[in-house]
Amino acid sequence: MPQAITKTSRHIVKEAVASVPAISAMEALSLTGSSDQVFVDLRDGTEQAKTGVIAGAVKSSRGMMEFHIDPESPAHKPEFNQDKTYVFYWASGGQSCGPICH
Repeated sequence: MPQAITKTSRHIVKEAVASVPAISAMEALSLTGSSDQVFVDLRDGTEQAKTGVIAGAVKSSRGMMEFHIDPESPAHKPEFNQDKTYVFYWASGGQSCGPICH
């Protein structure tokens, strides 16, 4: 059955940003080193290699995040099996939806 796509990518991102808490980079920095937080780097590998990764952060990518989180996926990362707050971060541009979301 055909259907019309009625939401733009901008609208989808706006909805996503509205549904998760966002914190500033300075607030995120104050959380580093805490055992209650898991930082997740969603930048691509090239950018991670160029600028580095927060110590202890889980390396993922925007394209693989859902597979890394899903415990039934062959690409699942066990770091996502923790009862902690996850702080996702990425670069600005097309894959970014604004501030850091956690």
